[in-house]
Amino acid sequence: MQDSENPKLRKLDAAILSLEASLALLRAERDDVTAGATADDPLLGTKEIFAETGLGHDGVKAAAERGELAVSRGPRGKLLVARSELRRYLQSKPIKPRKAEPVAESLEAWDGQALRALKGGRQ
Repeated sequence: MQDSENPKLRKLDAAILSLEASLALLRAERDDVTAGATADDPLLGTKEIFAETGLGHDGVKAAAERGELAVSRGPRGKLLVARSELRRYLQSKPIKPRKAEPVAESLEAWDGQALRALKGGRQ
C-alpha cells in the first residue's frame, strides 16, 4: 500500500496542513498587534496603564470612543495603547489651577467664603 492510499496518513497530513495554516494566521495576528511597537514605545494593556497612571479599563475605552485616544485590540479583545499615544492623551488634559482664596481674617469672613463656595461662586 502506498502512502497516498493510506487513509490514516492522509488524515494526519490534512491535520498538519490545518495546523500550519492556523500557525500562520496566529503569527500574522501577532505581527498586527505588535506593529509600530518598539522597545522604547511598547504597547501597554489596561493593567499596565492603570499601574502607571491610574486610568482604568473603562476610562481607556471611553477615551477611545470619544476619539481622544488611539486604541487597538489585541488577542482576546485586549485593549492596547502605545506608550507615546498614552503620553500624548494625558498631556492633552492640562489642569488649570484656580487662584487660592485669601485666608479669612474672621469667622464672618470664613462663613461668607463657605456660603459662596456652596453656591458655586468665589470671592
